[in-house]
Amino acid sequence: MKLIFIHGRSQGGKDAEELRLFWEGCLDKSFRDAGLVWPANVDIALPFYADDLDRMVAQVNAPLLTGILLRGEQSVTTQESLRVEMLREILDAQPNISDADVLAQFHGQPVERGPQNWPWVLAMVRALDATPLGGDAIDQITRDVWVYMTFNGVRAKIDAIVNAAIPTEPCVVVAHSLGTIVAYNVVSVRAAASPSIPLFLTLGSPLGIKAISSRLPGQRAVPPGVAAWFNARDPRDVVALYPLDHDHFNLAPPIEDYSKVSNFTSNRHSIEGYLADPLVARRIHTALTA
Repeated sequence: MKLIFIHGRSQGGKDAEELRLFWEGCLDKSFRDAGLVWPANVDIALPFYADDLDRMVAQVNAPLLTGILLRGEQSVTTQESLRVEMLREILDAQPNISDADVLAQFHGQPVERGPQNWPWVLAMVRALDATPLGGDAIDQITRDVWVYMTFNGVRAKIDAIVNAAIPTEPCVVVAHSLGTIVAYNVVSVRAAASPSIPLFLTLGSPLGIKAISSRLPGQRAVPPGVAAWFNARDPRDVVALYPLDHDHFNLAPPIEDYSKVSNFTSNRHSIEGYLADPLVARRIHTALTA
């Protein structure tokens, strides 16, 4: 059986084989902790797109929010609205952060309120410093998701890299973070007659964010050939903001959502904390041995 790992953002500059071995090592430890052994003849691939993503983010001149303000830009354009909508949803979902915390970032200085203004958006990011992931990381993630989803050439390049790694035989697909959006897009355009995917497993996925789900290309549906879709999230992970359930990502047949991961990493989002979950490990093991 082929096992495909699809990574998220912030992997640029890494060695592709070392990254594959890191994911494999995390899963290997989880198997051993659960008393499981690797099934025979598992072939593991990790399509590496991180350097291409970083290069294209630079090419489209998509700076972080501090860079936008340094360029003197004040108003959010229609093209950039996805980025701001993601931040707004993340902020609104934080029970201990309010617009008063955003306003406090201005230290009493006059400000034009509202997410159509970059200074206010930057203040939203600074207020999100109170989350485990931190404002700077959220800024980086939302920027990269925005670039991938907004620029057709970027999406086509990344999707082609991932699609080339999915074999013409049954395989298990495990995706993380931005990689879950990429994986969903790639697998969704497969022909109905394509080889089956006995398990499509998403970890720390932002697909439940309405700003993202409402802009996915094509018709939202369980991808062709996917026998089971299992989504795992830590409720403290601000990237995996919502479960992929009826209220947030309603597909038929329904996705099996598991929102009881306790990601041990400091930001609650890292892949090693997700692969360490015993149920995640068992689901992957079962699919590989089916």
